[in-house]
Amino acid sequence: MADKTTGELRAVNVGDLPGSADIYDDFKMPGELQGEAVHVTGAQFKQYAVQAVKPIVKDLDEKVASATNAGAAAQSALVGVREALNNLPEGSTLIVNDLTTGGTSAALSAEMGKVLAHRIEQLPEISSVTIRRW
Repeated sequence: MADKTTGELRAVNVGDLPGSADIYDDFKMPGELQGEAVHVTGAQFKQYAVQAVKPIVKDLDEKVASATNAGAAAQSALVGVREALNNLPEGSTLIVNDLTTGGTSAALSAEMGKVLAHRIEQLPEISSVTIRRW
């Protein structure tokens, strides 16, 4: 950093350097406030910045809390499902009501059978596809 009195360069710790707004606490800087040109001091700019950032941080905190709660609820539900699976009576068959669960020991529910049949009916006919050999 240059010394203003001697013009010499000297080493300083980065943490000792003031922030740009600190340098201009009393200096009026041009800016814009709600679409109008204004001159604000560095201290005023910091106040405006804090006011603008606080609601964003609060919103993010709420979203993180909501996601944390959702994750805890999902974890609890998963524990319940594992418990139910572990307590199935001997020789019983698990009935699955979705089209994503895999496994050779589970049966598809009748309702999911209807969904699967409907999806198959929506597929284009194979005869309309032309296969070319090169």
